[in-house]
Amino acid sequence: MMWRASGRAAPDELAAECEAFLAGRYLEYLTRRGHPIPPWAWTNPLAHSREEDLRIMISTRGRSMGPPSRWRHACCYVAGELLDLAERRGPLAALQAAVLVPLELELVSRRDVAGWIPSTWVETTMSALADRHRMRRGTAQ
Repeated sequence: MMWRASGRAAPDELAAECEAFLAGRYLEYLTRRGHPIPPWAWTNPLAHSREEDLRIMISTRGRSMGPPSRWRHACCYVAGELLDLAERRGPLAALQAAVLVPLELELVSRRDVAGWIPSTWVETTMSALADRHRMRRGTAQ
């Protein structure tokens, strides 16, 4: 989170940042403040947003996440895949809790993620979702 970078933040700003993070709006928060967006942050809307918010993000091509970029396109693509998977394999909230929140926390703590390109993030995220699907299929048989 951005407040760690400077080591100081006003309590109101820290609360606003935490609220944005937990609501899946951390990209919007960073964009509004002109902060750089670390690669791990693209996982945030997937891990915390409600289904209707993800559908809006996809339909608007992620306009609230800043100027058009390969990252925006990648995030919208994965959001579509996530919603498709949730429709076929279980509730969105379960996928978020079991796969995306843990992935987000893992990526936050990894230094190598800072140098990632969108395709690396897409591959990692999709792989985590596929692993979850394979695990569930393996236990069901």
